Amino acid sequence: MEYQTLDMRHQTSDLIFKSSIQYHITRYLLSITYYFICFLLFLITNHALCDFVIVQNGKPVCLIVIPENPSEQEKFAINELNFYVNKITRTVLDIRSDSMPIQSGNIILIGTYENNKYINSLYKKRLLQNVDNLKDEEFIVANISDDNINMLVTTGKPERGVIYAVNRLIEEMISNATGLNPVDLDFDLPIRTTLSIKDMNIRSKPFYPIRCTISQEDPIWLSRHRINISGAEGVWTGTGIDDGLGTAFKYVYDSQFEDMQDESVPKRMNRINDLRKRLWDLRDRGIETYLFMYVMGEPTKAIMANHPELLEDKVKYQNSRNGEWYQPISWTKPEARDLIKRLVKSIIKTYSPTLTGFHLRSWGWETRAPNGDNSQLQKALWDIYSDIINSALEVDPNFKFIISGYDSVWLKDPDRTNLARLPKGTILMQKWGIDGEPTNDPEIKISFINDVSKYGHKAVIISHDVEEVMPLWMIEADLFAEGLRKYSVNPYLNGLGGFTLQGEGGLAILDKIVSSRLIYDPNEDYVSLMKNYLIRGYGEKSAQYILSGLRKNTNVLSDYFSDYAGTLSLTGKYGDGSRGYATRFWNIIGKSAVKDTLSIPNIKSIEYAKERLSSLLPRQQDSANDMYNAKVSLLPSSDQYLSDYMDSMHLMRMWSRFFASRLCLVEAREIGLKGGSRESLIRKLSSAIEYSKEMSNEIAEIKYFIDVFNYTDDSARESLIALIDEEIRFLSDVDPEIISSTDDQNEDDEKAIFSIKDILLHPNPVSSSATFCYTLGLGADEVTITIYTILGRRIKTINCTSIDKGYNEEAWDIRDEAGNMLSSGTYLYKIVAIKDDKKVYKIGKFSVIR
Repeated sequence: MEYQTLDMRHQTSDLIFKSSIQYHITRYLLSITYYFICFLLFLITNHALCDFVIVQNGKPVCLIVIPENPSEQEKFAINELNFYVNKITRTVLDIRSDSMPIQSGNIILIGTYENNKYINSLYKKRLLQNVDNLKDEEFIVANISDDNINMLVTTGKPERGVIYAVNRLIEEMISNATGLNPVDLDFDLPIRTTLSIKDMNIRSKPFYPIRCTISQEDPIWLSRHRINISGAEGVWTGTGIDDGLGTAFKYVYDSQFEDMQDESVPKRMNRINDLRKRLWDLRDRGIETYLFMYVMGEPTKAIMANHPELLEDKVKYQNSRNGEWYQPISWTKPEARDLIKRLVKSIIKTYSPTLTGFHLRSWGWETRAPNGDNSQLQKALWDIYSDIINSALEVDPNFKFIISGYDSVWLKDPDRTNLARLPKGTILMQKWGIDGEPTNDPEIKISFINDVSKYGHKAVIISHDVEEVMPLWMIEADLFAEGLRKYSVNPYLNGLGGFTLQGEGGLAILDKIVSSRLIYDPNEDYVSLMKNYLIRGYGEKSAQYILSGLRKNTNVLSDYFSDYAGTLSLTGKYGDGSRGYATRFWNIIGKSAVKDTLSIPNIKSIEYAKERLSSLLPRQQDSANDMYNAKVSLLPSSDQYLSDYMDSMHLMRMWSRFFASRLCLVEAREIGLKGGSRESLIRKLSSAIEYSKEMSNEIAEIKYFIDVFNYTDDSARESLIALIDEEIRFLSDVDPEIISSTDDQNEDDEKAIFSIKDILLHPNPVSSSATFCYTLGLGADEVTITIYTILGRRIKTINCTSIDKGYNEEAWDIRDEAGNMLSSGTYLYKIVAIKDDKKVYKIGKFSVIR
């Protein structure tokens, strides 16, 4: 019994001992866990404390230290920083001069290293490396600690680089406040009580040295997006009527030109003062300024009335000021040349020192050339360019030049003789593609760019907005990115200066943001940049739908304009696209466009058009569906964001209706050509009418349109609706028999009965005169011969030509509409024969050798 009791005591003691061990182990583990958690908290807290805090709990905990005598550009950078601090935190940072002592705390240093004493001191202490060898527009943003002071240095070269450094700091602030990366200064911003950034150690410079706008943009916006050239100052309507050197007298108040002025003195003084102020605003924000002028453009009415001795004979041109002719300023008379020199000098003196240079453009009819031999006129035009350049440099030896149209229609320079004579650093602009069509390849020859570079100049590619959709808009970001990157990665390319800004209103702001960013850094994740902009404007879920819809629409429209889906012949023949032609949305709607589609000549062309439209329509419907689906979770951050979304939704739906309408028209034509029933043909026409009505309804809901041809939003909307109403009336009244009319419905018979064949221009090549030869299968009601440049610009139409059945001839003196002899080169001609409602044509090619 005693042994049992003792045994039980031992067992109890063992249990107590074991429990004690478990207790101590548990306690030890808990202690370790506790200290581990504390250590993690310490790390987290310490990491947070390592952030550079700008505002904490609604109160500034940071100073801005600036040079004692900051430049205007440094002042702008300082104000920009506080502007964004205030937008995010509703407070501002105190500003102190570098002449005042600073004891401790967080400070942001702004300025060049030569101008800010604290930055200069850090450089001398070797705490800030290599700041003395910054290249042009290069900047540094770096955290540095010295004597218990946490400093964030924002410096660059020259002062423009300081602006870019501060912009980069602001981007970091926005990224911290939104949790997004990459970001843009245009983002809608949240309100935060605390604002801090991670350690920064960035040295950056632009990939392309020239980042230019050729539209008039807000100077602050341009500076925030690192655009360094505004190349469209002054008047630029694109007509040659009021935006050329011939009307540039309005930019000066100079008594020697008083009887050449069309504008009153008060109006002119307002123009001069406004332009002076704008040029100062641009310069103070780090942007170079170029006054735009066509060379030559039309003269003022006052010159025509008061100085006929300066002018040449009238030239017929329907798009002139009076709609019939213009009377050009002479390119060869000494008194006219002297006038140009004096005007150039007066302009530069009027706007010195803020005007950087001239943007001179000679491309097409805006040049307003006199009558005469083309080769001689080209030489005279180059002489005028020399007069302008030399006169400008006499006043300002540092004056600069942008030239648009080099080695194109007017400024031919095959041996680069004139290129070699231009001042070093001249910017030569070339259009993306032939005329800015929506493609992913600029098609500027590498050899051309390298030639420009070899002579010390820079080529810049003009990437303007899509004309084909105007007054509507489309997003081009994907096309722009792909085209730009073809050049940025090319190891054989030397001297490409950059690209121009693109993008307009509405959600086309995405193009402006993307193009400005990619010109600076071609490797930027532009898709995320667009998505993040939309997230801030609409919420994450809606942003995904909106971006998807816009990008699908880009793909569809780029595809469509490559050949108009085989439904239109407005640029030559069915299957030709917009390449090289300045078409607009107005050209693809209305009675003429619908008649063109209903005149597709044969089954083979019909099948092609059906296949193309059947491919485009569902893709555009996907785009419209994406845009509509965004509506469910839409969280617009402002009325403007909501308006932009609604316009985009109506625009995507409008394009869906457009393609559906055109598919119905093609199917109606197919029924007619195949001899289908009248009822089925009428049903197709009725469906097309309903889709056109829906197109009109969608356009009626669009609020904002692109600014083109001086249209207002209301007048642009009304003009489009009027054209769609016109096509609806035509389709409602059209006789189905016309759509079915094909002369026995047999393509081969049609060619045999009414056709053009055996076309010939003799001789070919031609030098002085030639004869068009052609054979008609039947007598025609009308035959027209039209001559085009190889790029598709119409230069001559010959009417009232021979219409007899069989062999025909028509003589031609090798002159264009203006009476000028054609210069050497390759040209196209189109012979069109019309009989009743039927049209046939043939296209040929010839060369001129002089």
